[in-house]
Amino acid sequence: MKLKSIVNEIIFFLIKFKIKILIIICIPFNIFSQKPVNDDCANPILLKMNEWLNYQTNAFATIHKNELPPPVPYSCINTFENDLWYLIESLTLKKPIQIIIYPFLCNTPAGVQVILYGHYDCKNLSENFIACATKDIGDTIRFIIPNPSDYPKLMLYVDGFDGTICQFNVGLFELSNYLPFDFCKYLRFDYVKRNPNWKQPLEFINQNNQIKIRWVHENPDILGYGLQIKMQNGYKTLSCFNAHNYTFVNQNFMEYLFNPDQLDTEKKCFRLLVYYQNQIYTTSDYCIDPKVIKDFWVSPPKPTSNPVEFIYIYKVNKAQKAQIRLKNSEGNIFKTKEIKLKKGNFEGNISLQGLPKGNYFFEFCVEKDCFEYPLLTP
Repeated sequence: MKLKSIVNEIIFFLIKFKIKILIIICIPFNIFSQKPVNDDCANPILLKMNEWLNYQTNAFATIHKNELPPPVPYSCINTFENDLWYLIESLTLKKPIQIIIYPFLCNTPAGVQVILYGHYDCKNLSENFIACATKDIGDTIRFIIPNPSDYPKLMLYVDGFDGTICQFNVGLFELSNYLPFDFCKYLRFDYVKRNPNWKQPLEFINQNNQIKIRWVHENPDILGYGLQIKMQNGYKTLSCFNAHNYTFVNQNFMEYLFNPDQLDTEKKCFRLLVYYQNQIYTTSDYCIDPKVIKDFWVSPPKPTSNPVEFIYIYKVNKAQKAQIRLKNSEGNIFKTKEIKLKKGNFEGNISLQGLPKGNYFFEFCVEKDCFEYPLLTP
């Protein structure tokens, strides 16, 4: 097996750098120039439960016109180049399963792309489409199937993204400790079930170079949520929420703070995955144009050893004037002052000394652009 691995690495090196050298190696492995047995839909390799198939390769896989999967709805795959096929006998499976594809030694960073079909029918693949996924950089592709017995057979299609040649390990595993919430942890760009008419609108609060995303949780039958952001080649999961473990404090909503290191002004689109009655649904996309303040930035104030004294950090990119205000929850202003800003990083302070007890807010504004934070006492 070690010799086999070394030879494969040599082959991939030659392919990557387009070195045209004739290599004749006499070894007892009859695989390096053979078309794989599962190179077509009619001859998939059976995946066995709780076992890996290691050192799979699509180096010599080919695809013919009659092998092309028909277009599938919401697929993340556009072209088909060097396909391999795998089969899962799912009808007798009683527990949730996960399918894992781990690519390595790829001749491009793109890796592999994978489609999962609902049963073994090569003539009607588009009708049996369940999910698709592409390799996220440095990540393994996983599919979780909560109810595999719903499908007579599951068929897995593995293809090099834009012709990429890879080795990969593929495995099938039972999830004995599966919780409904676990579905979200492994979702990348796949679509397990799509219902864009699911009624679960998102509310956006655009403030402090952040986007606070909120939604109401009213249906006790919903077991979990996944929040996704739309990327160029699919959706990326930002966070998962187990609705049954959620602690409500006089509220019936959930929220997520989208706060990347560098928030740009390009439109951002989000959607929810909803785990409901043993199925996963998606909402339609909800989009927002982020409001980004570029000329200055202010940190949330932190209390000092004196509970009515706060310090904060502010960064200024150009000279300008700022107004600082202290107000209560009703909007009444208690303190205000103007300061001249110069370029650089600075520390400021604010005091609640002498003010009646209550909820206060700190504002740091340049013209109409403001950072606003609640002042939280310990």
